[in-house]
Amino acid sequence: EIPNELGLLVNLEILRLQNNFLKGVFPESFWNLKKLRLLNLSNNNLKGIIPDKINELVSLEELWLSGNQFSGDLPYQIYLLSNLTHLNISENYIQGNLNESISRLSKLEYLNLWDNQLSGFIPPDIGSLSKLEFLSLGGNQLVGEIPQELGNAKLLQSIALFENDLSGTIPVSLTELPRLKYLGLFDNNFQGNISNNLMNILDLSYLRLNKNRFNTIDQDSMCASGYDWRNFIFYDVSDNRFENPSICLQTDDILKIQSSVLKK
Repeated sequence: EIPNELGLLVNLEILRLQNNFLKGVFPESFWNLKKLRLLNLSNNNLKGIIPDKINELVSLEELWLSGNQFSGDLPYQIYLLSNLTHLNISENYIQGNLNESISRLSKLEYLNLWDNQLSGFIPPDIGSLSKLEFLSLGGNQLVGEIPQELGNAKLLQSIALFENDLSGTIPVSLTELPRLKYLGLFDNNFQGNISNNLMNILDLSYLRLNKNRFNTIDQDSMCASGYDWRNFIFYDVSDNRFENPSICLQTDDILKIQSSVLKK
């Protein structure tokens, strides 16, 4: 267990206890660590709810709790950690909705809630996180459409929303993100057209739109766009509802990436 005596280290700023066999819950004395800037408890066997007192760690900038057995809703108090830049609670059993108060975390650069049991909609307020670079909400039970407002987070480099129950179309605003490298939307219920506007994202190197319900793809205009397909590390639009990939998607330049387009 996390020793109660840790709470005596009132000047502690960095605490890394990841990859151990810690179990149990947060000790009550933990909230005395007012100067703590980084807390990493990832890959242990901690369980229970994330305590409401989490916001008493007023200096916290990085919170890493992935790979544990935390359950229950995300406490509202987590949105009061105004200095937070990195939040990773992936691979737990967190339930409930993402609160619109996520917009309070104005310094957030990294948000990873992958592989939990989150439900409900992606709040449009997430687009107000102007410093956000990495977003992973994959492996949950989210529904509805990707909010157009997400495209307001212009520093985004990675968007992972795979393995949910999301629907609708890809917002045009996502094709206007200048730094986007990774877009993973596979295994959802997206429909409509895969637009050649995606080729306007010059840094895009990982695109997975497979296992959806897309009806059409702008293949000819994609091929005529002048995009250098050698930029891709991984490209997959298979298992949708269109067929016959264009010749440019079968060239020797991209033999190392997955480029088959199969009819569902």
